[in-house]
Amino acid sequence: MSDRRAYTRLEMHAGVFIIRGETAFLTEVSNVSAGGVSVVRPENWQEDPDGIYHLYFVLDPDRILCLKGSVVHESVDHLGFTFAKGYAIQSEQLLAESRTWL
Repeated sequence: MSDRRAYTRLEMHAGVFIIRGETAFLTEVSNVSAGGVSVVRPENWQEDPDGIYHLYFVLDPDRILCLKGSVVHESVDHLGFTFAKGYAIQSEQLLAESRTWL
């Protein structure tokens, strides 16, 4: 069975804050692509079906990259987010960063 994803995924392990309104979750990135990101599902996760989330990627103590996204896949241990339109430059920055983590 072939992978039907629109973008190639790159493995990346970095911290990410997922923020919706006044609720924040801290978790870890599993992989990233130009179109979205897969993260480890936070223990107390509560999805907002209509929610747009701010994803703050902690690249190092002095650099944090923010992208907006929404949940497109949810499993017991992972969440898949798609990036909102208008974040192409930021998603390319994140992909470039992931390449340095290999």
